[in-house]
Amino acid sequence: MSENDLGAIYSGFGQASAVTPIQQIQAATAIANDGQMVKPYLIDSIVNPNTGDVTYEHEREVIGEPISKETANEVMEQLHDVVYSDVGTGKPFQVDGIEVAGKTGTAQIPSEGGYLQGHNQNVFSFLGMAPFDDPEVIVYVAVDRPDMQNGQSGNQAVAEIFNSVLKQSIQYLNVTPEESDNQAYQPEGAELMNVSGERRSDAVDALQQENLEPVLLGQGNRVEAQLPAPHAKVLAGEKVFLYLGGEMEMPDLSGWSVRDVMKFSQAAGVTVEQSGNGYVINQEIAPGEPISGNETIEVNFDSERNSDEDEEDSEEGTEEESLETNDEEVEDE
Repeated sequence: MSENDLGAIYSGFGQASAVTPIQQIQAATAIANDGQMVKPYLIDSIVNPNTGDVTYEHEREVIGEPISKETANEVMEQLHDVVYSDVGTGKPFQVDGIEVAGKTGTAQIPSEGGYLQGHNQNVFSFLGMAPFDDPEVIVYVAVDRPDMQNGQSGNQAVAEIFNSVLKQSIQYLNVTPEESDNQAYQPEGAELMNVSGERRSDAVDALQQENLEPVLLGQGNRVEAQLPAPHAKVLAGEKVFLYLGGEMEMPDLSGWSVRDVMKFSQAAGVTVEQSGNGYVINQEIAPGEPISGNETIEVNFDSERNSDEDEEDSEEGTEEESLETNDEEVEDE
């Protein structure tokens, strides 16, 4: 067998190929754009902070059409099956309210005498795009030999990152995906219901029906206050803090964004000292510990997973959010 034959076999199997993540993203744009491949870019625009004049604005650049529209649509259907088929390897990458298409990857790592062997001794990756019917976001995540417990797949480590980044990106960009079973996405956000005075279980069920994530603060049986306030605009998957009265416990902030932690700070009355940006990797008070609402809590964020949370805070923080309390006396459940 010739070296050329061996090279063709290795390439077909995916080995001996040198492709950067940004090149993979570029190739995926052809699938997401009906066959048209667009050039990735880093700078969207440059604005003079003193005058507001735009001195540079990126323009979409099509750099080729490597596949037909029909081929792109067929591949998209197959990538959708990867995530949602009964035999698909991408089930961990299903995100509530967001229909995802993508491809998992498991790469062997060369070493002396062959490839590394053993549990999770691989590079695990996933390239996903959403919304499925009209992709606006492509996310590629790779994890090298994740430290997982026996029985846990490396895909689970990748999914923890991918799912969080995709959800935050969809919310930050105000992308309008297809209508989900629970809630139709709206570019300006849906109006939040008023659950103040409702029983805890009823409030939780009502919010979950709207594809929102209730976070409970306190041990009471009825909602005394909520944040964001009723009638505020919220996006699917957003956290809604419910104060139930009584003693509060410290929630597990792992993976929370800066904005979510700031909302928790306001809802619980605690002061947060922030270190880093991105997503929470460590908190000073352990989950489940009692808090009174007067604490100062140090929270560390992972800058390696920064997803422009600072910009999100500055843009979305311009609209003041406040707790709305229920002035009427309510009976316990």
